[in-house]
Amino acid sequence: MADLSMYLDESFDDRAVAASSGIPDPVPPGDYMLEVEKTEVTLTKDGTGALLKVTLKVVAGEHENQKIFPQFNIRNKNMQAQQIGLGELKALCAACGVDYEVARGDTDALLNIPFRATVGMEKTNINPQTGAPYPARNAIKKYVPAGQAAAPAPAAAAAPKMPVAAMNKPAPSAGLPWQK
Repeated sequence: MADLSMYLDESFDDRAVAASSGIPDPVPPGDYMLEVEKTEVTLTKDGTGALLKVTLKVVAGEHENQKIFPQFNIRNKNMQAQQIGLGELKALCAACGVDYEVARGDTDALLNIPFRATVGMEKTNINPQTGAPYPARNAIKKYVPAGQAAAPAPAAAAAPKMPVAAMNKPAPSAGLPWQK
């Protein structure tokens, strides 16, 4: 048994702190200024691979100090998963202006460097044990150096609009090259 009263700060009212509600709400999709707050390497659930877990912090705007938690497959028995993970890690390194070889040797090189990112949402996955969806989570869609704006999403090509009256008219029968 531990008596916490010996360790708590007497000038801080710990009884006024609300209980944690669990997983924090994700930030809405959009472009954000972020920085790496923490990195940690852990084993995959099956113990055959390794993940780099990263804590990103929003550093400006309405959602300042909210967190996003990407993870990168740095070793995986599925080569495609490993390639995707390392490719995303290299994109993070480039956005931070840190050479991948430096970050490969010490991920702390990524800490506290502002960069921009386009943030979206992960695809909804179902918990196989409960059948319920997992809580919504953010996903980084694109990493961008801080001095650059994230590229706007490409607009879908709009089909030319034809007036309704023109749709009901018969096509002209003469004057078209294939009709001569």
